[in-house]
Amino acid sequence: MIRKALAILLLAGLLAIPNMVGCSSGTEFPDGITGIVFEDANANGVQDEDEGGVKGVLVSDGVYCRSTNKAGEYNLPAEESLVFITTPADYTPTGQWYATISSGQLDFGLRHTPEKDSSDFTFVQMTDMHVDQEHETAFSELITELNEMGPAFVVSTGDLINEGNAATVAEAEQCFDVYENATSTLSMPLYNAVGNHDVVGIYSDDVPATDPAYGEGIFVRRFGPTYYSYDWGDYHCIVLDPNDLVDGQQIYQISDTQLQWLKDDLKRRKGAPLLIFFHEPTASWRNRSEVLAALKGHSAKLFCGHLHQDTMTSATDVYEQITGAVCGEWWHGANPDGKPAGYRIITVKGEEVDSLYKGTGEERTIDPGLTPIVNGQVDLAIKIYSKNGPVDSGVTYQVDDGQPVAMNLEPYVMPFPFLKSWGVATASWDTTSLAEGYHRITFNATDSAGSFEKQVEVKVSDTETVSVSDLTSHWGVYQGAYVPLEGSASLSIIGPSATYRIPEGMGFVMVSDGTDMAVAIAGECFSPPLSEIKLKLRNNDQVVVKVVPLRLSMGFLASTREYEEYYSSISGYVSMLPDSAMEGPKGNPVAVWGARWLSGDDLTILPD
Repeated sequence: MIRKALAILLLAGLLAIPNMVGCSSGTEFPDGITGIVFEDANANGVQDEDEGGVKGVLVSDGVYCRSTNKAGEYNLPAEESLVFITTPADYTPTGQWYATISSGQLDFGLRHTPEKDSSDFTFVQMTDMHVDQEHETAFSELITELNEMGPAFVVSTGDLINEGNAATVAEAEQCFDVYENATSTLSMPLYNAVGNHDVVGIYSDDVPATDPAYGEGIFVRRFGPTYYSYDWGDYHCIVLDPNDLVDGQQIYQISDTQLQWLKDDLKRRKGAPLLIFFHEPTASWRNRSEVLAALKGHSAKLFCGHLHQDTMTSATDVYEQITGAVCGEWWHGANPDGKPAGYRIITVKGEEVDSLYKGTGEERTIDPGLTPIVNGQVDLAIKIYSKNGPVDSGVTYQVDDGQPVAMNLEPYVMPFPFLKSWGVATASWDTTSLAEGYHRITFNATDSAGSFEKQVEVKVSDTETVSVSDLTSHWGVYQGAYVPLEGSASLSIIGPSATYRIPEGMGFVMVSDGTDMAVAIAGECFSPPLSEIKLKLRNNDQVVVKVVPLRLSMGFLASTREYEEYYSSISGYVSMLPDSAMEGPKGNPVAVWGARWLSGDDLTILPD
């Protein structure tokens, strides 16, 4: 009995020991930062007597994450420059959600907003704005459009400003002013990610590395941490920063410190589905596999930009959506993949996440969602948006000059008025009676303003790959699609190559079928490394390389400071292209056609 009583007393004593993380009675980091996250009911920024702490809020210094105790207290080391909170799903900050680490206590106020904590919500991803003073009006028109829509929040996934990496500090500040002035009028929360063009002055001789504005200095001063998290509904949202500076060189990877933070953050949100945002696609990251390993066990949807094209990547181990640019082809027209300058609307309904890409200013959109090669029984599922009110049930598809066929309309019903105008129309299309070759399919819908349509061309074929001759004679059919191109590797140069001035992660393969040739260009491909292919690929090997056919205008190639150094090389390269890859006269083309190769996984050498 005595032993039993002593055991009970010992257990009671252990249970009575207070939580040492951020408690007033003891701290994990006695020389670190302490503070309170409190419910700021009157939003005055001060914890009044009747305002208690908020328990379970994640607070981080960018390395460690800790949860507040029942009094809302936290404690962190003072090793980094910023401390920030993960805003809970049912709260909104009454002031800044981050602060510069200094001596003393750093407190954060939250206002209870239970309406945020919904399993159904909609948000917008915009990316690659590249704003400057010249395009201030166009960007402001986009912000006005988003305010009219009223999504729950907006995520901006990098390249906020135009060529900041080659700009002076004064030039970059002016561009950031344009971006910040326009987005300050948004009526919903905005979450910013940093892009490679937001890393200021790294390619400018006028900005020394000692300047506080150099690199990500301006971004941090204006927007706070370059990586962080927040909760919305059932989802844990994470913003990452793959723009790492190593010995003055920009390398796309998640830094060791950031990766440690990510793992610590995820420990505290076990089982929560993830929405993850960043700028550069993961195939360009040097440590992609390490980051994806950290995400293992979570249901994750990834959204990025950078490539100015709208593509769902083909990797089977992760859902990664690359979104088209707000600025299109760097303000020279549509995106190189043919999609208009625009943004993505993402709808979350419980575990279901779906999205629609929409051109800025477009009042009506039909997204066919079709691959350019079809065969057999095809399940059609087209997405329809109309600003004019709900689309009625009269949605049809028509093949060539045949009779219209009715489709089944499934409207979205969401708490935002504009989304009642977004629906999905479905049908089953039997292609077996059609002759092999190219066919026109027209989708038609009707709203309160009348009918509108979208017409696309597809190829009916039981062959999944595209021949070089097919591609070069039908660039427009395949533009923007992720298609397998088959042919002979008549020439390949893969970096690193000092002889041809091709850096690591870049290269090209000339693919030929004996009649015509196309260039498959790889850029920023590090995971897996292209060097593995370089060792295996021989000239005249038969290959299948998955590519995205793109159109690049010469106006763009001639206008950017980023390509200024290489423009003479680009002009020389263009002069060697076959006529099928050029628009306009060979000596002075308007645009060139090429095919982007997104990952080392996309090239397969066929057996002899």
